[in-house]
Amino acid sequence: VYLDGAGSGSTTTLLGPGVGNGIYVDGGADGSTIEGFLIADFGYGLYLGGVSGNPLQGITVTNNVIRDCTTGAVTGTYVYTGTFADNAFHHNTGFGFDVDSGNGNTIVNNHIYENTGFGLRVRSNNSLVSRNNIHNVGWDGIRIGSGATNTRVLTNTVSDTNGGTGGGYDLGGIALNGTTGTRVEGNTVTYVRAGGGSNTAGVALDGSNAGTVILNNMIRNNVNHGIWISSSGYSAASPPEIHGNSIYSNGRFGMYNDSTASPFPNAVGNWWGRNSPIVSSSPSGTGDIYAGWNEIYSPVIRLTLGRWPTAIVADGVSTSTITATMRSSGPVYPVLEGTLISFTTSLGDLESPTVVRSTVDGQTPA
Repeated sequence: VYLDGAGSGSTTTLLGPGVGNGIYVDGGADGSTIEGFLIADFGYGLYLGGVSGNPLQGITVTNNVIRDCTTGAVTGTYVYTGTFADNAFHHNTGFGFDVDSGNGNTIVNNHIYENTGFGLRVRSNNSLVSRNNIHNVGWDGIRIGSGATNTRVLTNTVSDTNGGTGGGYDLGGIALNGTTGTRVEGNTVTYVRAGGGSNTAGVALDGSNAGTVILNNMIRNNVNHGIWISSSGYSAASPPEIHGNSIYSNGRFGMYNDSTASPFPNAVGNWWGRNSPIVSSSPSGTGDIYAGWNEIYSPVIRLTLGRWPTAIVADGVSTSTITATMRSSGPVYPVLEGTLISFTTSLGDLESPTVVRSTVDGQTPA
């Protein structure tokens, strides 16, 4: 079935009475495409009704706008190998997107904003959540829910979440709750608010997650923490790996681990906004790292300067190349690609009073 909202050049509008479903698709409609609709004022804008014995497979949902729905924009159960791309889900008094008990779904390049509930949740296996822009939502931005396995959360932009109290959806910008094998990589998470209390975070772990990797993310300017791990945040047999992230300018701690489980989180090779991170043992304090329990965070990414040649003749024309390096040592993790470094000098001359360069593999010349 191909439901085409009047073609790619226009949008067909479906307006509801505030209840019911704008479009309902059951498990007998494998391979359907829904494209180009404006759906508004229903209970659910789009309801995908697969069941255990008859999952909905291969559906494509693209280039739709779903707004002003009372429960949620898109919900689905037992959805397999679906593609959800280039949609906008906004101004719903419920959530933006929610799929439960699925497998192999791709959720990419959607704009999800101004929803009262959470932005996007998956409770399924082998999902790809990538390049979505999620902001101004009342609860968690991206939530990978209980039982989800092998989820990839890649290169999303998440900001200004958790403005309200979410009744259990109060963890943060990217929230992992009881997942296995989740990879959080290349995301930018900023301005997560404190609607859920004092432990919201850019990335938050709760509910005995196992095999979590948090790699190469920008996590900054959040009201409470950059990364928060609850007392039950990970399985004792499988602590999280946290490397190559830039975590700074967060209101309370860059990383707060509230779990005593051993072995401890491995958080070596992160940039904390300074060469020597501030470590505090006061749970009510502030700093880069809360050291109430144990976590491995050293070596950190440090900014160092090198020069070649190391000495020049003071003849007014000889030059030396200054190179900034931002990497950790043993193991080596570079700072995020494209990190900007400003160079100034009171000895000699640069091309201008201040030179700004971006890093490649953790280095850049002045």
